[in-house]
Amino acid sequence: MRTALAQLEEAELLFRSGVPPDARYTFKHALVQDIAYEILLRSRRQVLHRQIADALRGEFAAIAAAEPELVAHHLTQAGLDEPAIDWWGKAGDQALRRSAFKEAAAHLGKAIELADKLAGMAPGAALASNRLHLQTSLGNALFWAKGHQAPETSAAFARARELANQVEDASERFSAYFGLWVGHLNRGEPAPMREMAELFLREATARPDCPEALVGYRNSGVTCMYFGDFVGAHRHFQNTIELYDPARHGDFANRFGTDPRAAAEIFDALTLWVLGRVDEALPLADRAVADAESAAHAPSMAFALLYAAMLGLLRCNPKAVAT
Repeated sequence: MRTALAQLEEAELLFRSGVPPDARYTFKHALVQDIAYEILLRSRRQVLHRQIADALRGEFAAIAAAEPELVAHHLTQAGLDEPAIDWWGKAGDQALRRSAFKEAAAHLGKAIELADKLAGMAPGAALASNRLHLQTSLGNALFWAKGHQAPETSAAFARARELANQVEDASERFSAYFGLWVGHLNRGEPAPMREMAELFLREATARPDCPEALVGYRNSGVTCMYFGDFVGAHRHFQNTIELYDPARHGDFANRFGTDPRAAAEIFDALTLWVLGRVDEALPLADRAVADAESAAHAPSMAFALLYAAMLGLLRCNPKAVAT
């Protein structure tokens, strides 16, 4: 193989970076790559793609873990749809955690396309549950890639709710409820927004020790703010803050848009300001920004800073807004 690669390099069909066995080779022109690929029989291409995927997972596990989309691509081209779905899902979740939302949406879209194809041939409960997870993850990616009000985002969560009715996993159902609630909130649709907030909180609190309950309280707190019930909003936000446990809720920022504790704190700071409890509002806003930063989630940080600046506007404090 090294001799063959050296010959291609001498013919200037390939470029090499690094030293074998850690060298990387790239085609000089994309057209050369396309021609070389197309002259192979489809069956031979699938064998090569499978061998590459196996090598990445077996001998180059670090590369596979860092670039799951690379494994997913080769599995897809090998015609191995079921493991490809798993690896596209891993790539999407990893991109979500890096706040690479357009990339996450693209990876998850590929996983969903393959999952729907597979479901048409062999439907199953396990596949349906994974399909729901992919759909809610796509919705969370679209929150920030397209926007909370975007038709694509609303459609993703509406589809997630349809899928949720087919499985018993309530945790993924809550992700669908949240996405629909946010859409109603941002489109200024008060009645369905309140209905979705109540549904979320009712189902979450009916389940013993449900970790999603604190998100239900946060949603209800924002809904109360929308309707001018600031006393009720404060009560709900305090429930969220008291229930928050980093070990249980550390990944909730990726599932529910923002870190739930930081979001509840900054909203409660605004609520306390309206209630005239200024001395409590200001330190709580500072704590919200600090907690958002510790969450290491870009949208949570932006969210906390935005509403901290809004609190500065209410105080007529230009320095606080600029900071």
